[in-house]
Amino acid sequence: MLRFVSCVRAAGYRVGPLHDSPIDGLTLLYDITPSGPPTRYNTRTDACTARHLSLIEARYVESQHQVMDTSLRRAVSQCLRKRGLRPRESDRSFPDFLAVSHTGEEKNIVLACVITTTHRLFPELPDNITMRG
Repeated sequence: MLRFVSCVRAAGYRVGPLHDSPIDGLTLLYDITPSGPPTRYNTRTDACTARHLSLIEARYVESQHQVMDTSLRRAVSQCLRKRGLRPRESDRSFPDFLAVSHTGEEKNIVLACVITTTHRLFPELPDNITMRG
């Protein structure tokens, strides 16, 4: 991840602070500030992603056990209950919360609760948050 950030910075783009994701405890969240022509930005950042992240980051996260931050987990459970879903006491991760949703609409409720609650409890995080379910 640090090599990826260095690559993006060397390509001329600002990378904001890195944050551990409270959603899974594994993913690093960050903002990249684009500038100049979009094609150049996409080409340069895609090259950094291919060189340093694409084969490693997802496999790392998928091979580890996701655990949601305790305060976030409680708040997401509360949000889901308010929206008519029944999270289980044993739910500890985003995939756990998704597992209790049976329809597309219920999955959208889970996504909305996780996103809005995360931004409310952790306002310092970037707007784009990666979630793996």
